[in-house]
Amino acid sequence: MSTTVFLTHTSGGTHTSGGTHTSGGTHTSGGGLDGYGYDGLPGNPMQAVGLFETRMAVLVGATPPVLGKGADLGAPRAWGEPAPPYTFTKLPLQEHSPALFQAGARPRWGALLFELVSRTTFSCPPDSQVGCAVLSVQTNAGPKPLVTLCRPTRDYFEAQLDKVVAKAPQRDRRYVEVLTQVGPPLAYYASVVGMQAERHRRTRELIGLALDLAYLVAMRFKLALAVPRPSEFSAVVQPMIEVPQHGSFPAGHATEGHVIAALLTALVPGAAGGAAAQHLRRVAHRVAENRIVAGLHFPADNLSGRLLGDALGQYVLALCGQNADLRHGTFDGALPVGAVAGDMVPGQDDPLYGGAQCSAAALGGAVGKLPWLEALWDEAREEWL
Repeated sequence: MSTTVFLTHTSGGTHTSGGTHTSGGTHTSGGGLDGYGYDGLPGNPMQAVGLFETRMAVLVGATPPVLGKGADLGAPRAWGEPAPPYTFTKLPLQEHSPALFQAGARPRWGALLFELVSRTTFSCPPDSQVGCAVLSVQTNAGPKPLVTLCRPTRDYFEAQLDKVVAKAPQRDRRYVEVLTQVGPPLAYYASVVGMQAERHRRTRELIGLALDLAYLVAMRFKLALAVPRPSEFSAVVQPMIEVPQHGSFPAGHATEGHVIAALLTALVPGAAGGAAAQHLRRVAHRVAENRIVAGLHFPADNLSGRLLGDALGQYVLALCGQNADLRHGTFDGALPVGAVAGDMVPGQDDPLYGGAQCSAAALGGAVGKLPWLEALWDEAREEWL
């Protein structure tokens, strides 16, 4: 599993929709100006020098009579006044949603991700009979557990090795899928609902934030529960791609896939309760199963990953001010070896938090919405109307 930042990326020779590009191929979703030294990043020194010289030439003899007032273009930008005459009695409103979207994409991502993470806590109960870890979230009744994952025994995972090896013959047919799904494969979900890169920029930003949260949470569980990969149990597994350098349980791709499915189901008009919602969850199932085919995961990893993804997806929806089926999900790792769970089975009635060894109970408190995230949700929703 790899982290996701949809806000910036590099690829040789890429360009922005505005038709500008840099020789290094870097750009952000905010456009091309920053790559030319205009937004704090001197990506093109020659352009930066040219801008400086032009500014100095233009400003000769053109200093406004009163700085920050009257005809000075900076006044309405700093103070939010729509037209002259300007009055300077207050700064912009604090925590005001327009300020969120006047910021660059990456600063906005940093602020929102901080807010998402700051509402969670992580712990490992010392009195647990099996290895357990708990993700809690802040509610109106104080911190409440959102997800509890209890690690099965070594014998349990060894008993699942046969299920991993049994899927190896499918590698020839799924090779392309496995390779193109190493990172969060957003295109596979986008194809279900017709999501487009430029048309749905806020949607991509919202999903990117949710996936970054999922990455952080999944990695915390993985490191705490410390389950080795199937190839560490047996040399017969022979993974078809490089093995990630972190634990196997819970599965990150299963977590990410069900977070994406939850957000798109709620965002896209008509998706909830229909074929699109079913297909999104089936894509999540397929992507997760491909990780078993590749020899990277046990079925139990995917079951716990789906539970975690369902919980995080509903949690983000609640923070966005949307109706959410928010419960405390638990994966019970204490079952005997003879009760080894099989694969996730996608169906039309595939329930949230569902699956062998998975259960859900009342959260015990209400999660309040996050105004900035709600504002981003509204912007994303507008892209689908």
